[in-house]
Amino acid sequence: MFGLAENPRLLELSQPIQYRASQEYSQKIQPIVEFFKSLFPGEAHLKKDAAAFVNNSVWYCSLDYQTLDSWSRSRRVVAKVDYSNEEVNRRFVVTLLPIKQIPPGRLYTQKDCPRGNAGKLSQRTKIRFTK
Repeated sequence: MFGLAENPRLLELSQPIQYRASQEYSQKIQPIVEFFKSLFPGEAHLKKDAAAFVNNSVWYCSLDYQTLDSWSRSRRVVAKVDYSNEEVNRRFVVTLLPIKQIPPGRLYTQKDCPRGNAGKLSQRTKIRFTK
C-alpha cells in the first residue's frame, strides 16, 4: 500500500463522496447554527463557532484507477474525504487488497493509519538517537 498524490482525475472520481460528506456535514452543523441564531441574533460568525461542536464528516470509497501511461493495468485506490467547515482534505492510497477482503474505510483506518503512526514513531526514535 502506498500514497498517491491527488490529481484532476482522482478528484473527479472522488466527487460523489465529497458531495456526500458535504451533505452530511451540513446536516450536522445546521441545527447548531440555528440554535446559536436563536441565542445570538445578528452575530456574523455563528457557523464558525458551531463548527467547534461538530465532528468532521469522513467518507471512504474504492476507485478503479489507472494512470494514463505508467501503470500496465488498473488498480484499487481507496479515497478518503475529510470534510470540515474550513476545508476538504482528500487522500488516496493504492492497494492490492481486494474490496471483498477489506472494505475501504477499514483498510484506511486499520491498515494505512497504523502504518503511518509506526513511521512517525520511527522518525521520533531516530531523532532521539541522533541528538
